[in-house]
Amino acid sequence: MFMKFARIVAVALFAILVATTAARAFFFANVCLVTGTIQYHGRSAEKGLPIAAFIGEDKVSESQTRDNGAFELRIPEYDSSKPDIKGYRSPSDVIQVKLDGKNARPTFTPSNENLKIDLRVESTLDVKLSTWGKIKALFK
Repeated sequence: MFMKFARIVAVALFAILVATTAARAFFFANVCLVTGTIQYHGRSAEKGLPIAAFIGEDKVSESQTRDNGAFELRIPEYDSSKPDIKGYRSPSDVIQVKLDGKNARPTFTPSNENLKIDLRVESTLDVKLSTWGKIKALFK
């Protein structure tokens, strides 16, 4: 009798473990939570500026800056059952954050743990290489 009861308890615990794991995966997909501050040309970014995270050309998260350049981005893990929602596919994906359309540095990779990172946007000449050829042609 005790063995039968022990088997029932073991099966029930196993079923609960499987059910909670499946529910967690379904309802609480892995999300890379990135928080920190962002500097815009040496100063804290203004409140309300658009900030977005990209992997390649795919926008995977967007938000707005808060007071003193603070930001929070939630980057989901890609789920093939929800193809409309973009996300990271691998821990080696490189995430590029853009503030108001301008690249912020440094880039980083996703993590299942919360990331705290301080970003900066610096003045650079973002000129396509084909444009340099046109500029050089002007001086011939």
